[in-house]
Amino acid sequence: SRSRKTQQERQLVLPRGQKDSNIHGAQWYRFRTAVCWSAAVAVFLYVRMLYQDLDFDIDMRKVSMAPVTLISATAPANIQLHGDLALSGYAHEVWEGLLQSAPAEERPNSAIVEVGMHDAKQCMAAAREGFQAHCVEPSPKSFRRITQFFKQQAEAEVQKRVHLYNVAAGGQEESVVPFVANGGTGDHIGKIDMWKMEEVAEDSTELSGNSEIIEVPSKPLDSILGNLPESIYLLKVDTQGYEPHVFAGLTRILSQQNKPRYILTEFWPRGMDIIAGKTNRECIGVPEVLEKLSEHGYKLYALPVEAHPKSPIYSAMRQIRKTRPLDDVNKYCQWYYELEDKYPSEEYKMGYWSDFLALTPDTELPKKLQDLPIH
Repeated sequence: SRSRKTQQERQLVLPRGQKDSNIHGAQWYRFRTAVCWSAAVAVFLYVRMLYQDLDFDIDMRKVSMAPVTLISATAPANIQLHGDLALSGYAHEVWEGLLQSAPAEERPNSAIVEVGMHDAKQCMAAAREGFQAHCVEPSPKSFRRITQFFKQQAEAEVQKRVHLYNVAAGGQEESVVPFVANGGTGDHIGKIDMWKMEEVAEDSTELSGNSEIIEVPSKPLDSILGNLPESIYLLKVDTQGYEPHVFAGLTRILSQQNKPRYILTEFWPRGMDIIAGKTNRECIGVPEVLEKLSEHGYKLYALPVEAHPKSPIYSAMRQIRKTRPLDDVNKYCQWYYELEDKYPSEEYKMGYWSDFLALTPDTELPKKLQDLPIH
């Protein structure tokens, strides 16, 4: 029977007169299998230990790996990093955490300002949380889509709290700027092909999809917002490398006593340099954005480094981001370029980016942000 055969096989029943070499062979097979499994487990545990080792990077070289750290506001010319307060969340997690951390009674008299929308999600979330939401989007296509979305999806009370501005936030009054537009996430100011990281002609046929180069009006954020009746709780700037120009038009608001409590801004060295016409890795974003915030007394937190999925090191970013130098902001910026040198690619030219969260001196990091998961 099947059970009897199985039992005989388990007992290794041998024909009469056959030597017991098969028994020794079976024992050797079991021993060899056990050794192989043990070796496999040992290798797995070793690799796991390496990836958890705080001094290990992708090239098996030892590096200093301090946590993501608070940046001092005491030395604008060469902002030093110190302390041990880590901020591990991505920008969208920080955004959500800040909205939820605001006291409910303060929200009706507080403003959320979003510069560079693409879609209505975050602006809608701010209005639904009870804030006055002031949202700036220069792309005509995106703006029409966003406006229609609010009309169809937002409740009447929410619509009353939403204020939309179809203009680019820049450094000069009443100017126009070139804009690559297709209504998607790749919309940006400047005649730049962001995938190739090179300037394109205004009549270029090389732009992807249905993109086109148009002109859009531009004004300083100081002028766009005017004298808001509400205090600014959170200002978010995500403009595909145009951040230095946005902050150039943000002087009065930063200088007033009731300045934005939190500022969340993208930090993309490659994008900021090429938009500014810089090709020699000048890290224009350090003096134009980080030093300006530092000069106005803000404490700065660096968020995790990110990459496009087509990056050659996308799957290893969790380990690589731990190798960034946090003892000097200029070195920190150059590190983004060094990644491109270390892991070159003929197809991927966009580089790497992150975000910074700035807090006024008397503002503490909300507990929701301190409890964010480590990435």
